[in-house]
Amino acid sequence: MHASIQYNPLYLVSAALVLYGLTSLSSGLAAEVHRGGGLLSQLGLTATAELYGWALVGSAALLVRIRLRRPALMLALLAAAFQCDLTLHCPTAAHLGPWGVVASLAWLASGIGRFFVLAWAMQLQLSRSARWLPVIGMGVMGLLPHLVRNVAAHDRPELVAVVVFALLAAGLWTRRRVDLRVALDPWPMLVARRARLAVWLGWAVMLLVHASFWIRPLPSPSQLGIALPLGLLLATRFMGRERFVWIAVGAALWITASYFAPWLWVVAAMSAVTFALRAWHQPTSVELAPALGIADPYRTAVEGEPAAPTTLLAFTTASAEARARLIPGVLACLYVASWTFGWEGGAPPPHAWWIELAAVVGAWLLARHAAAPLCAVVPAATMLHWTVVDRLIPMPASETGRALLAIAGGFVLLGLSLLASVRFRRCHVVDLEA
Repeated sequence: MHASIQYNPLYLVSAALVLYGLTSLSSGLAAEVHRGGGLLSQLGLTATAELYGWALVGSAALLVRIRLRRPALMLALLAAAFQCDLTLHCPTAAHLGPWGVVASLAWLASGIGRFFVLAWAMQLQLSRSARWLPVIGMGVMGLLPHLVRNVAAHDRPELVAVVVFALLAAGLWTRRRVDLRVALDPWPMLVARRARLAVWLGWAVMLLVHASFWIRPLPSPSQLGIALPLGLLLATRFMGRERFVWIAVGAALWITASYFAPWLWVVAAMSAVTFALRAWHQPTSVELAPALGIADPYRTAVEGEPAAPTTLLAFTTASAEARARLIPGVLACLYVASWTFGWEGGAPPPHAWWIELAAVVGAWLLARHAAAPLCAVVPAATMLHWTVVDRLIPMPASETGRALLAIAGGFVLLGLSLLASVRFRRCHVVDLEA
């Protein structure tokens, strides 16, 4: 019997040595690049990193072919890490002029090709989102630095925040299904699931690292607090109860309006996307069947001993009642985003007739075609606020006049409530526990 090497630390040492060498050389070239020099040296470093990434993919393919899946998985994880431009070539290429654009396009073509070859080598079957989300992420890493350089410094954080939020939300709210083309035992399947999670988390972290280079100079510590409302919106992916989604979105809007007023329109637009995603997919906990423990040369387990069950947060189709509640949230957040666009804080921005008209038309279309009668509350509330703030209708000054107005308002609301109940009698709206 011949024992095979299942866990070889030399793979990690090899990657660490290459990364250390490339990082040391690139730090010495950074000053030359900013002065307009060091073009060939920088491109040579990038080519070396790409060559090592291809070597990792080829080595993993060879190990899979000779049925050494565990060391192949380690090499695949290292290759996935090198997909994220560990040498930070892309932020530097933005300072190289036209040749930097060519270098970024070459890096992007190499990275996309290596990604698909790695999936083929590891015998992976990727869903549409698992296939194209990494490609879009690499495209953002490669090309956005060149775009950001042409954007005013005070507008860069908003652009970067929108791009990062879009990518992270796409990763959280899509299934990103990765299956193996071959059958494995329960323990290797568990290891494969953990490796997949590690890859997605690693890519998300590297996206944030790259984003910090796109918005140089970095914002002040007080400005970095905008990450809190953005984090609240992304965290709704893991909230099982709908009421917590409303609380998180409300908290995000309140924090932004109180401390980061210029960002309110951006956060409101992201909140609309959050409600729309929730109306599209409902997160649901799914418990996988526990696998039997398997004796392993690295991790020992008693044969036949049941392993702990694994719980995943999957998606189910949102109910019609949930959509009837969430779609008005989308409309309300879009209204706030339009109303506060360009607002720098202080006194509330003035109302605009075209925004109010758009809210009325949108509410009517959604109530008619999306079975969301609560959308009518949005334009009614905004017009009431507009009327009171701008005093479009003279308000009574005496106590008697205010009392008569309140009585008249009560009758009007009663009639509108009866009209809504009759018109939308087939729409059942339940509480937020669903």
